[in-house]
Amino acid sequence: GDSITYGIGAAGSYRTQLWKWLVNDGDRINFVGSMSSGSSDLGDSDHEGHIGWEIGQVDSNVISWITAYKPEIVLLHIGSNDIDHGVPADVMIARLSSLVNHIFVAKPTTYVILSTLIPINRGDQATWQAFNAAIPGIVAQYPGYFKALLFGQQK
Repeated sequence: GDSITYGIGAAGSYRTQLWKWLVNDGDRINFVGSMSSGSSDLGDSDHEGHIGWEIGQVDSNVISWITAYKPEIVLLHIGSNDIDHGVPADVMIARLSSLVNHIFVAKPTTYVILSTLIPINRGDQATWQAFNAAIPGIVAQYPGYFKALLFGQQK
């Protein structure tokens, strides 16, 4: 992901609450990644949230990360930097499709949770809407190994 995953503006971002929920449910988890950041109450601060990165930059590294860390689950919230940089929706959608494909090429049994972009008040809102609207179609290409979080509701 991008700076939201990294935790800009909120140390650990969604990862802190996610960690707490999983641990409180008795789950044994290990966040993985080449980066580390978060608050003191985040039990595992590893991740791949790169500040300012566009989807294509993450895509160019994802196979090596998947190969190195062998995640069972990949959480993706990505694309807000593309919008900030004026990337058109069709390019963003193609980049996301490539990224998801590379995840499955690297480890076909990976379970992917792909979130639509949280509401943002910057960039082109039509691009944001078109990108979010395309996510269910990308998810549909990988039945059984994929979930989409659409505006916070599991679909």
